Amino acid sequence: MPHDAPYDVVSAGRRILDRLAEFGAPAVFFVVGRLAEEHPELIGEIAQAGHEIGLHGYDHDDLAFYDAERLSALDRDLARVETLISDITGSRPVGFRAPYLLGPRFYRREVYDLLADHGYRWVSNREIRYPVELLRPDRLPWPGPRRQIPAAVTARG
Repeated sequence: MPHDAPYDVVSAGRRILDRLAEFGAPAVFFVVGRLAEEHPELIGEIAQAGHEIGLHGYDHDDLAFYDAERLSALDRDLARVETLISDITGSRPVGFRAPYLLGPRFYRREVYDLLADHGYRWVSNREIRYPVELLRPDRLPWPGPRRQIPAAVTARG
C-alpha cells in the first residue's frame, strides 16, 4: 500500500469480490506489483472470479518524475511481476493505469514507450481528460446496450 496506515488488503479485496459477484459485475483490478508479490493468492482469487488484472506500477510511485535509472528499474520490476501474474492467472496483464495518472500532464512518452514495449494494449489514463468522456458511448468497447447520455452532458464534452 502506498500509505503507512494499517490495512487488510486481502480481506478488503475479498469483500469487493463478494460484492461484485452479488451483482454479476465484471471489473478491472489495477494492482501494484508489490501487492502481487506479497499476496499472490488474492491475485488468483480475482482472476478466478473472472475479473481482469491490470497493473498500476510497482510501488505506486509517481511515474511522471522518474529519471532514466528509475524507468530502467520499473522496466525490470514490471517484467518480473508480469511473469508472476501470468504464472498465477494463465495470462499476462494487458491494461495499465499509472499511479496519479501521470499528472499534471497525463502523458509521458518514455512511460508509454516502455508500456508498449511490454505489450500493454491499453492505458486507462491516456486521452481521458474529463470525467464526462467516460460516459461517451464510443469511448469503451462495451458489449450490449449502452446508457444514453443526455444531450446537455455531451454538449459540454
